[in-house]
Amino acid sequence: MVRIKLLKISKSRQQGAALFAGIVFTALLTGLAVTLLQSSVMDQKISAANAEQMHSMDKTIGGVSHVVYKAVNKQVGGQNFLTINQGIDTTTLEDEMSFKLDVATETGHSTNCRAEKQASSTTAFQCNSFHVEVVNKYGKSNLGKTTIRAGLMHQAMVVN
Repeated sequence: MVRIKLLKISKSRQQGAALFAGIVFTALLTGLAVTLLQSSVMDQKISAANAEQMHSMDKTIGGVSHVVYKAVNKQVGGQNFLTINQGIDTTTLEDEMSFKLDVATETGHSTNCRAEKQASSTTAFQCNSFHVEVVNKYGKSNLGKTTIRAGLMHQAMVVN
């Protein structure tokens, strides 16, 4: 009989305790879930921004090749600007990408382009050195900017 009385006492003291424990446990799990979701959303935003930046870098590097293509196919001013040895102000390539060309003619130095393995006449040829700067804007309201500055060398015949 003593056993039954203890159960009755225990049962009467337990009123609402299970409900309170369940509510506390549910609140803790809800808080943990919300925190994990916020962290996951932030990770997705960071990943998307990083992917957009890498895409911009690849596009800008391709822009240097695009500049050479435009020069060879005379698509800027109807002439190959690498052979006339003159710079070009900022010019649009496509979308939000532009380029600028600066000239640095090497005179008084070796007239062979650095990549040349065979000697050439020092009076007939000169090496034109160009600095191509390609800029690509990206992101929300074009606030991001990727800039690549590359060097090009072109061996050209000296015209007197």
